[in-house]
Amino acid sequence: MVVNPSVEVYHLLDSDGRIRADDAPPGHLKRDRIDLEPVRRFLSGAPLPDLKR
Repeated sequence: MVVNPSVEVYHLLDSDGRIRADDAPPGHLKRDRIDLEPVRRFLSGAPLPDLKR
Protein backbone atom coordinates (compact mmCIF):
# COMPACT_ATOMS: atom_id res chain seq x y z
CA MET A 1 0.00 0.00 0.00
CA VAL A 2 3.02 2.29 0.26
CA VAL A 3 3.64 2.20 -3.50
CA ASN A 4 -0.04 2.38 -4.49
CA PRO A 5 -2.52 3.06 -1.67
CA SER A 6 -5.47 2.03 -3.86
CA VAL A 7 -4.20 -1.57 -4.07
CA GLU A 8 -4.90 -3.96 -1.23
CA VAL A 9 -2.73 -7.08 -0.98
CA TYR A 10 -4.11 -10.07 0.90
CA HIS A 11 -1.76 -12.81 2.04
CA LEU A 12 -4.30 -15.34 3.21
CA LEU A 13 -7.97 -15.89 2.39
CA ASP A 14 -10.21 -18.60 3.79
CA SER A 15 -12.45 -20.75 1.58
CA ASP A 16 -15.32 -18.23 1.93
CA GLY A 17 -13.15 -15.30 0.78
CA ARG A 18 -12.66 -13.75 4.21
CA ILE A 19 -9.33 -11.95 4.53
CA ARG A 20 -7.24 -13.66 7.21
CA ALA A 21 -3.88 -11.90 6.67
CA ASP A 22 -2.84 -8.66 4.96
CA ASP A 23 -0.12 -6.00 4.99
CA ALA A 24 -2.33 -2.98 5.57
CA PRO A 25 -2.11 -0.87 8.71
CA PRO A 26 -5.01 -1.56 11.12
CA GLY A 27 -8.24 0.04 9.91
CA HIS A 28 -7.08 0.64 6.32
CA LEU A 29 -8.75 -2.24 4.49
CA LYS A 30 -11.92 -1.29 2.62
CA ARG A 31 -13.45 -4.76 2.95
CA ASP A 32 -13.20 -7.90 5.05
CA ARG A 33 -13.86 -10.41 2.27
CA ILE A 34 -13.60 -10.81 -1.49
CA ASP A 35 -15.62 -12.68 -4.10
CA LEU A 36 -13.71 -15.88 -4.89
CA GLU A 37 -15.72 -16.75 -8.02
CA PRO A 38 -13.29 -14.98 -10.42
CA VAL A 39 -10.37 -16.76 -8.72
CA ARG A 40 -12.11 -20.13 -9.01
CA ARG A 41 -12.85 -19.50 -12.72
CA PHE A 42 -9.21 -18.60 -13.35
CA LEU A 43 -7.94 -21.68 -11.50
CA SER A 44 -10.28 -23.88 -13.55
CA GLY A 45 -8.66 -22.62 -16.78
CA ALA A 46 -10.84 -19.65 -17.76
CA PRO A 47 -8.97 -16.77 -19.40
CA LEU A 48 -8.31 -13.57 -17.52
CA PRO A 49 -10.78 -10.78 -18.27
CA ASP A 50 -9.80 -8.14 -20.83
CA LEU A 51 -9.71 -4.89 -18.81
CA LYS A 52 -8.63 -2.63 -21.69
CA ARG A 53 -12.19 -1.48 -22.46
